[in-house]
Amino acid sequence: MTDEPWPDGIEPPKAVIEAAAWATRFLHEGSETNEASEINLVALKAWFGTSRENREAFAKVMFSTPMSVEIRARIERTLGQSFPSAHKPPARIIPIEAGRTAEPGGGGRPHDGSRRVLKIGATAAACAAVLALAISVAPPLTRLSIFSSAEAQVYRTGHGDIRSFDLADGSNLTLDTDSRVKVIMDSARRHAMIEEGRARFVVKADERPFTIEAGAGKLVTSKGTLDVSMGRDRRVDLQLRAGMADLRDGEEGKDAVARMLTIGQPITYQAGAFEPRPVAAPIVDTRNWPEGWVDYRTIPLAGLIGEANRYAKTPIIIDDPALASLGVTGSFRLTDTDGFVKRVAELCALKVTKKADGIHLSRK
Repeated sequence: MTDEPWPDGIEPPKAVIEAAAWATRFLHEGSETNEASEINLVALKAWFGTSRENREAFAKVMFSTPMSVEIRARIERTLGQSFPSAHKPPARIIPIEAGRTAEPGGGGRPHDGSRRVLKIGATAAACAAVLALAISVAPPLTRLSIFSSAEAQVYRTGHGDIRSFDLADGSNLTLDTDSRVKVIMDSARRHAMIEEGRARFVVKADERPFTIEAGAGKLVTSKGTLDVSMGRDRRVDLQLRAGMADLRDGEEGKDAVARMLTIGQPITYQAGAFEPRPVAAPIVDTRNWPEGWVDYRTIPLAGLIGEANRYAKTPIIIDDPALASLGVTGSFRLTDTDGFVKRVAELCALKVTKKADGIHLSRK
């Protein structure tokens, strides 16, 4: 090392010094090739797995060390885990409509302004600089999420249920019928993944961003209200209700473009392909779905009955197939099966007959 005194006159633990040397080695490689050699990655993995002290020290150094997206991703893949960072490159903000044509650099790589590599040699002075950052910038080891004991909490609802849950950070989660969401929170992150159904997230302001994983995309917000759904057809639908949020590609290394969301504008894409597009003329207003209400500009009767059956304990059945295409307009409380059937019957001049297999609708 150099003759420079340690910050506060205290020499770091041996594991932190070694971790800084590893980071410096990868920074040196990155300054020349923007890649991490396989031989160094294998050696790092062996050192990393030797002790908990090594793992904690390396996480501390990774938090404070500026490093290219490519090298950081290779290290994380090799070690099988991700590390919080104080130097995450800012995403490029673009309108949602431009999302399919404005990918910079091909394949979603960050644009030149964010692909900064700290070009220093693997020298004692460079290692000291990394150490200084680790000591002065990184939070205490116990705060790094990679070593948090936090486990994913699973929230779910059954058929016909709409439930609200208070989350650990003060945010609120409302789940529609037959829905399932996983949430994990610790000192460095707030993360949710919607597996099926529909959810409303009312995100409380926090220094930690709240990330919602939905199929091939992910939503990022610090404070806001968002509706996100994953249908049985594996289609993702989302809508920003309040606050601010952006939509990004969920694939590792392709999240450097942030598509800015507009309040009230529905967005859709297939779960397996991140090609988001705005819905130009939505036929439904779902802002009050947590109370069971939905407002349709126009919808075929069969489609409306299908939506009501998502909540109905007793199925609603259309007896005459010719009625299926009948257009219906209005506000309906889908969670109140009897009230819904009565309203539809009045609007469409239909007869209601209750039988053992369900509630039947037919012409009068």
